[in-house]
Amino acid sequence: MTPPPEARFESAAVWLEFAEVDLAAARKLVEADLLAPACFHAQQAAEKALKAYLVALGESRLPHTHNLTQLARAAAALGGEMIAGEGVRKLTDYAVEIRYPDAPAPDENEAGQALAWAAEIVREARQRIEQARNQTKP
Repeated sequence: MTPPPEARFESAAVWLEFAEVDLAAARKLVEADLLAPACFHAQQAAEKALKAYLVALGESRLPHTHNLTQLARAAAALGGEMIAGEGVRKLTDYAVEIRYPDAPAPDENEAGQALAWAAEIVREARQRIEQARNQTKP
């Protein structure tokens, strides 16, 4: 059963707040030259933003995945616009592997790009959620 619009958008707002916290953490970690954790938090920001969009579209059982492409496709399957782009494809790589010692270390450019991708995905998700909210208003 799909939750009522008001509840969906309240829940989506909470997910977006968590996405913004991860984005802020990623920025601070880049500034501190902690690049692998910055990339991880960039991925987490994007993941939470995409899950916020899914919630706004009415998904009550979020997929247990870190794969951003799968999350974007799930949004499209619910009738939303698919958030696509290089960031959706590339950031997934930072979900798990980067947290382990044998992972290749990102350089400053790579971490900066991860941060830019995540910021764009969060911004796009926020926009799409607002569009969905406006479409539910009488």
